[in-house]
Amino acid sequence: MADTGHPAESLEPYRSAIAIREEISGDDPNLVRSQSDCAGSWHRLGEALENLGRTAEAVEAYQKCVAHQRQVCVREPGEIKHRNFLDERLRQLFWLRLALGRPAEAVNVARERKALRPDERAVSLGIAGDLTAAAVVGPKGVSLFPIFGNRERQRYAVQALAAARDASRLLAGHSLVARSGP
Repeated sequence: MADTGHPAESLEPYRSAIAIREEISGDDPNLVRSQSDCAGSWHRLGEALENLGRTAEAVEAYQKCVAHQRQVCVREPGEIKHRNFLDERLRQLFWLRLALGRPAEAVNVARERKALRPDERAVSLGIAGDLTAAAVVGPKGVSLFPIFGNRERQRYAVQALAAARDASRLLAGHSLVARSGP
């Protein structure tokens, strides 16, 4: 339902799936698959809530998703896909906290992302862009560029973030090219 443009109708089925999956994982908290499924269901609920503009509720759902995904990473620390999923979930949580005007909380999430992938330069550069965004956003999501008008502030911030994002992608591409050479 969420994928077909009906996020409101998807909320109850997601909540039902979460209840079932949490009951299953409660029987044996060491079941990685159950924890991962719970994380996925919380994530999908968060997406649906975000699409409905219910940002604070989406943050709560994403936080529960992250909690389950952290458990998955602890139980299978060498599995890169679990770490990548956690990184993606943390990044979403970062931007939503920023949108809610909670830059300090967003910075803590960025720090967790950095600790999750400390040796990856492309991730570090992307996080630097994220931290730049946190630095220019004040309470209630207001940009702190006092010398520009509202539209100009937004455009400037978006351009700066896009440049940081593009630089991290470029860096990632160059490191892949360098590794694949002779």
